[in-house]
Amino acid sequence: MSKSQADDCSGNTSKKRCLEFKKEWLTGWSVATDFPHASGQHVQLGEIFEFSESRGVTCKICVKAGATSEWTSGKTWTDWKVDHLKKHLCQKAHVDSVTKLKNQSRGILKSMLTESKEEREMRKEIAQRQQATPDEVKILIDNVLLAIKINSSMLSVHDIHDHVGKYVKIPESWRSKNYAFEFSECVNSVVKTEMFTEIKNAAYHTLIVDESTDISVSKMLILYMKYRNENESIYKTVFAGIWKEIACDSLSIFQAIQNFYIENWFDLNKMVMFTFDGASVMLSKRKGVAALLRQLIPHLSEQHCVAHREDLGLDDAWKNIPLMKEIETLLRTVYTIFCRSSVKKAIFEELAKAADADVIAFRPLHEVRWLSRHFAVNALVKNYDVFLQYCQEKVEEDNDPVHRYCLEKLSKPELHVAIGILNDVLAELAELTKILQRSVLSTVEAF
Repeated sequence: MSKSQADDCSGNTSKKRCLEFKKEWLTGWSVATDFPHASGQHVQLGEIFEFSESRGVTCKICVKAGATSEWTSGKTWTDWKVDHLKKHLCQKAHVDSVTKLKNQSRGILKSMLTESKEEREMRKEIAQRQQATPDEVKILIDNVLLAIKINSSMLSVHDIHDHVGKYVKIPESWRSKNYAFEFSECVNSVVKTEMFTEIKNAAYHTLIVDESTDISVSKMLILYMKYRNENESIYKTVFAGIWKEIACDSLSIFQAIQNFYIENWFDLNKMVMFTFDGASVMLSKRKGVAALLRQLIPHLSEQHCVAHREDLGLDDAWKNIPLMKEIETLLRTVYTIFCRSSVKKAIFEELAKAADADVIAFRPLHEVRWLSRHFAVNALVKNYDVFLQYCQEKVEEDNDPVHRYCLEKLSKPELHVAIGILNDVLAELAELTKILQRSVLSTVEAF
C-alpha cells in the first residue's frame, strides 16, 4: 500500500474529487484510529464506515454509540472526497462516540470509579430526570409552548417555571434554560417530522424561497412549502426551514435548494411551482435559480411571489398618497437636523432631561426595508413632545425655516394621529421581520 493510503486524518490525504462514491475507498485506504478493532488500531475505512446508495455514508462507531449526527442518518455530498471520511475521525462527535464505547467495554463499576466530576453530575441529572412524573414534564413543556406562543425568548422560560412553581410541583433540576431549548427541540422534531411526512406523501408541492440577513449579517435562505394533503382539498403553506448561505449568487442558492431536498428526502420532481421575489438572481432566463431548476424539472412553472408583489404595490401606493409623502418628508427632515450636528443633539438631550423624558436617537429612512421605517417612525413617536418643544424654541430664537416647517407639520392633529397609527402597523411588520432574521428559527416557533 502506498504511503498516501496509510496516512491518518492529520497527514497528507488525496485531494481527488469524484461525482460518485467509490466503494474501493473502503478497502483501498487505511487510517489510524484510537478505537481498537480486530485488525488493530490501523484499519481500513471499511471497518469504520459503510455506504449504501439510498442513505449515503454512515459511521459504524457513531451509530453503535447512539450519536445524533449526519454520520448516523446518512451523509452525502455533491463532490465525494476520501478526505471527508478521514476528517470525520477528528470531529468531536466521533471522538465522544469512541470514548463512550471504551467506557462501556470497561464495565460499569470501573467507569464509576474513574468518572470525572462532569460525568458524575450528568449521571445524577439523568437519574433525576427518570424520577419526574409525566404530569410534571407536561407542565414544563406547556411553559415552553407558552413562551413560543407569546414570541418570547427561551431565556425567559426559567422565569415562567419559577412563577408556575409557586402553584404546582415541577422538578427543580428541570427549570434551567438548557432544558427549555431541549424541550423546544423535542417538540419541534415531532412537528417537523409530521409536517415533512405530509409533504412527502403529497402528490406535488410548491417551493417558496426568499433571501434574508440575520442580525449578524449572515446570508440566509428562507424556505416555505405549499402542498395539499392526500385526503384533503385545502392547501397548506408551512415554514420549512432556514438554510445558511455562503454566497447569494444563483448557483449557491440552487445548490442550497438541492441540499435541502436531499437532506430531508424530498422528491425534487414533485415540485410543480417555484415562487420567489423579483430579484434578477432568481428571475434571469439563463443563469437564474428558476432556470437552473427547470433544467432538472422540465414541468416546473415559476411565479413572482404574490405577497412580495403586494408589498411592492404598497410601497408604490405609499409614494402616491399625499399624507404618506408628507410623513416621509418629515421623517427625513428630522433625521437630517441631528445626523451631522452634535451641538443640536446635546441641546435636544438637555431639553429632554429637563422635561424628565426618555428619548431615543432618530433613525434614517430606507425605502427598501419596512424595519427601517418602523425605527424611524417609532423614534419620532417617542420623541414627539420633546421635539415639538425643541422646534418651538428654535423658531422663537432665530425663526429657522427648517424648524418652522417641522413645527407646522407636528402641530397638525391629523398628522399626529396618522403617525401614531402608522407606528402600530409598522410595529407588527417589524416583529415578523425580526422573527425571520433568526438564524435558528425552528418549525414549531414559525408555526
